[in-house]
Amino acid sequence: MQLQHPLAFLLVIAAGVFSLVVRPWLHSGPFRWTLSKLTAAAVVLLYCLYFYSPLPVLILAWPLSLIYFPSYWATFRGWFQGPSVSQDSPPVLIAVFGWIFLTVYPIAVIWISGIKIGGP
Repeated sequence: MQLQHPLAFLLVIAAGVFSLVVRPWLHSGPFRWTLSKLTAAAVVLLYCLYFYSPLPVLILAWPLSLIYFPSYWATFRGWFQGPSVSQDSPPVLIAVFGWIFLTVYPIAVIWISGIKIGGP
């Protein structure tokens, strides 16, 4: 694959990393490792090892961010079209959605698209 504008691609990646990792980290207080966070990192590492690529880290940055910084994402409210969100969401619910997007969603996409994994 040849990129027409590699600098633009790198800027988009940098903006994504900043908005999904750096900003939540700065606004979430002290970072603590938990079993859930370690397991999420292990799942992404397994994806990387299976596909022989670091690309799953970029693709799964948003679900990882939901799992790692649920209290940051729980405070978003009110700027959506239609009925507004007027109160904070429970951080546990945000982390559950992170787990759904990290595990269930990729498996569902693979199953629906008919991608063959492993074996002949």
